[in-house]
Amino acid sequence: RVVAIQTDASLRGWGATCQQSQARGTWSNATQEAPPPIAVLEAQAMLLAMQSFKEVARGNFVELISDNTTAVLYVRNGGGRNRRLTEVVRRIWEEAISINAELITPSWIPTHENTIPDKLSRLTDPHDWRLRKEIFERIRQRMGPLEIDRFADERNAQLPKFNTRWRAPSCLGPDAFAFAWRTSQGNYAL
Repeated sequence: RVVAIQTDASLRGWGATCQQSQARGTWSNATQEAPPPIAVLEAQAMLLAMQSFKEVARGNFVELISDNTTAVLYVRNGGGRNRRLTEVVRRIWEEAISINAELITPSWIPTHENTIPDKLSRLTDPHDWRLRKEIFERIRQRMGPLEIDRFADERNAQLPKFNTRWRAPSCLGPDAFAFAWRTSQGNYAL
């Protein structure tokens, strides 16, 4: 079976789709202030998408689709002259191997047809904030041990385990309401 993962990157973040699911994330402040070449960000988006959709991709053929010709060619060729871009491409191949997926020839898509990943990569989430650490720690002391941050993302999660609105590499999964809250020691929702 072929699993198509369509990706995009902007200077703000990355976005991806796979089947009917979406994934996204934002770059760190340092990346936004001093961004690497866009091809590196586009390849990083491919890697993060592979990680986000690894359960779907596991054991299947995976076609990565991007609107950046340089990133597509680097993945197709296994790297090139740009060391930073080649390093990201190496990590994409390693991710595929780790999930027993086989990368097939990646595809280029015109930007005007890459609308959903493009929109996700540029999205500004007005709810992307968190409590100051000291206030969170006071809540944690009063409530007892907390295990899962139910409404977070990779940049604002207060706990190592968290749910997000969209898929992301290190989250437990999207849609906190799809998980059984009673089985966790402590749920944190803000």
